Amino acid sequence: MKFFYLGDQLAAVRKEAFKVHFLESVSGPKKFIERDTPLLFNLHEDPAEQFNIAPNYPKMLQILADLRDRHLALVVKVESQLLLR
Repeated sequence: MKFFYLGDQLAAVRKEAFKVHFLESVSGPKKFIERDTPLLFNLHEDPAEQFNIAPNYPKMLQILADLRDRHLALVVKVESQLLLR
């Protein structure tokens, strides 16, 4: 499994060939919101992530969403070490 972050927000999860995107960008730099409907891709068949297959794979979408939820339950947020004071 791989977890992909945009800043401090979990944006996508990959398991084997499947990758789901949970976030979408909104106006302004580095601003993201949770998608109403996640996008799912099969990277073995579609490495450019052009064809959303989520409607055809609801079970895989749920598996990846459960992995996201379990991962986030274990993450402990800390203050950024990159902020200048």
